[in-house]
Amino acid sequence: MEHIEPYREREPHVVSRVPSEMDVEMMPAEPETPGTSFGDVVVGILRYWYWALIVMVLVAGAGLPCIWLFLKPEYSVAGLVHITPVQANLLSGGEDRMSNYESFVNTQVSMITGERVVQRVADGLSDSARQFLIEAVTASPVERLKDELRGQSATVEPAALLRAAIRNDMITVQAMRRTELIKVAMKGKQAGPMKEIVDAFLRNYMAVEVSSQSETESRNLGELERERDILAGKLQTQREAINQLAAEYGSKNLTERHDMRLQRVAALLSELTRLQAARVNLEIKAKVLETAKPAPAMDATERLMRRQQYIREDPTLQLLAARVAQLEQTLVEARQQYTDAHPELAHRMDLLEQMKKRMEERREEVGKAFDELMTSREADMEGRELAQVKEELEQVKAHEARLNELLGQEDTQTIGIGQRQLEIQNLEEQYALTKQLYDTILRRIQEAELERRRPGRISVGEWGKVEQTFDKRVKLSAATLFGAVGLGLFLAFLRDRMDERLRTPRDVTRRVGARIVGTTTSYHGTRPTQFREQIWEDYQTIRVNLGLLAGDVLPHMLVVTSAAMAEGKTSFAINLATAAARSGKKVLLIDGDFRKPDVAPLLGFSANSAGLEEVLRGGDPASAVHGVASNGLDVLVPADHNSDGLFELLASREARERITRLGEQYDHVVIDTPPLLAFSDALLWARITGTAVLVGFAGHTKASELRSAQDRLAEVGVQLLGVVLNNVEPGRGYYHYGYDYYKSSQKRRGASRRRKRMLLPLGEPDKK
Repeated sequence: MEHIEPYREREPHVVSRVPSEMDVEMMPAEPETPGTSFGDVVVGILRYWYWALIVMVLVAGAGLPCIWLFLKPEYSVAGLVHITPVQANLLSGGEDRMSNYESFVNTQVSMITGERVVQRVADGLSDSARQFLIEAVTASPVERLKDELRGQSATVEPAALLRAAIRNDMITVQAMRRTELIKVAMKGKQAGPMKEIVDAFLRNYMAVEVSSQSETESRNLGELERERDILAGKLQTQREAINQLAAEYGSKNLTERHDMRLQRVAALLSELTRLQAARVNLEIKAKVLETAKPAPAMDATERLMRRQQYIREDPTLQLLAARVAQLEQTLVEARQQYTDAHPELAHRMDLLEQMKKRMEERREEVGKAFDELMTSREADMEGRELAQVKEELEQVKAHEARLNELLGQEDTQTIGIGQRQLEIQNLEEQYALTKQLYDTILRRIQEAELERRRPGRISVGEWGKVEQTFDKRVKLSAATLFGAVGLGLFLAFLRDRMDERLRTPRDVTRRVGARIVGTTTSYHGTRPTQFREQIWEDYQTIRVNLGLLAGDVLPHMLVVTSAAMAEGKTSFAINLATAAARSGKKVLLIDGDFRKPDVAPLLGFSANSAGLEEVLRGGDPASAVHGVASNGLDVLVPADHNSDGLFELLASREARERITRLGEQYDHVVIDTPPLLAFSDALLWARITGTAVLVGFAGHTKASELRSAQDRLAEVGVQLLGVVLNNVEPGRGYYHYGYDYYKSSQKRRGASRRRKRMLLPLGEPDKK
């Protein structure tokens, strides 16, 4: 154990147990599909933690000062305009509600950002507020710096700046839902100038609104007063016209006078009707008397029928019946126009009754006249009766003519009074309408004068103040820190993915596709008292694995090589030969590296003048082989560093035969060769033995180099038993439970003693 080479250059590793045949069969021979588990990611990041730390420091160191120096907090300044939808009515004491409140509010929103208000605000801005607008609206700081260097200054009208701020939503005016307020807000990075601008909008809007409202009220009041004067003159004219029409009759109410005239006309008309009926009767009677002939006596039934026919054919009765029908129709119309107590209705009802009564009287008169006529006929009256009838007829006609004259006069006067009454009524109705409009306008004038005294519907609810502060620097700083951490971790992960160096057995199987024969544990992380036991167990495991891979025994001749230099192949060859020799085998260790032979210095002896070269040329091996008593093995090393001609000598068939004959004297021959990718000597030695083991160093050997070495061995037909990875850190070896096993060995010994106490005795029990 004294000469087993420890590995202290890299990280430690733990080997657990000797693998079984099933373990060897399950070792992969082809590269796995590239993949990355979470554990691999964490391990890769931890491996390059300093990359992550440097990137985090650089990003955070550059980003945080920029955030806190160049980014300023943003403020929101807001002012409020209050619009009252309900006001108290000073005349009635009730509520005066605005009819279309939402439309009015939207109109006021447009007025606040209107041209008049914007121009007034621009005219009253201070220099600081103008400068703030120029910086916030016109251009970026870089463009302003360029303008200053060129000697150019931004000459922008303040009103244009305000309009641009409104278009860019830097200044917003909006009605607040479910409230009576209009909000005037401004966003920016300087609270003082923004408060000045918001207050200027409120102040100038109120000035414009109050002025506009006062002008509107004055204009409306003037219109009302002018209309009031016009209506007053119109009322005076209508009143004079009514008085002038009523002056002739001494009263404006001519209804009674008109009714009296109507009654008089009705009486005259009734009398005229009676006279006309009498005239017709006399005319018929005279005609009958003139044309009458003696008639035979008739029976009572025929006399009665003729009497009734005579009565029906009487013209006066027919005229009276028509008049009664006309009066009944007029009465129906009068009932629709007048109430039951109206004198006109009563007059017409009386007239109808009189006409009906007159018709009954006329029926009796006609019947009587028929009887008289029949009697006179029967009495054979002479022409005396005819003369009398004619005389009466003349009297009736004269009376009728006079009544017609009087009726015409009365009718004309009645119509005149009715027309005058209608004119007066029309004028009174016009006067009433004009008076109603006049009273309405007069009342509106009084209300307008009172409205000027009450508080305005629009007022400033709140002057500008800082409503919110938006400071993104804390969030941006946190985001920068998280970004720096993420970027650092990502670069560390990327650096690990770009690193082709192999560190674990899983890397070898996944990225190279070669079998893992075993691993050796790194000195770092391993207790010094456990390291010798652990490294001895590592080589025992490797020796057993090589035997399993070669057919249950360690290969008779084995080449140990590596892809590149400084990967521990010489130390591995020495330790492997020592482990085989300690197991009771006769082992020969050959240092096949003619250019840099290191076996003799590591084992502590000097090479003879007759070395490996003499054996290859056919010399006696006994004089060239060195026996190492401490390790129990024989060693054959080159005599010196002169390798001229040795490559051609080693490639000859005679040299291969001599090495083969020499190897027949030993149980195992281990040959240390130079790096496979650097020199071709290793391929020649491998062709002699037919089997080889590649040695790699964890954290140093690259996957591409190891794959190239594997391909070269396959090209010359050499069996690659597998790869041995040196200096693997504890916990990451191919069998990574042995280290914990050794760590807890002392505890297991105590636990074993306690378990033995609990076992049943194997001997026979005492017989007592």
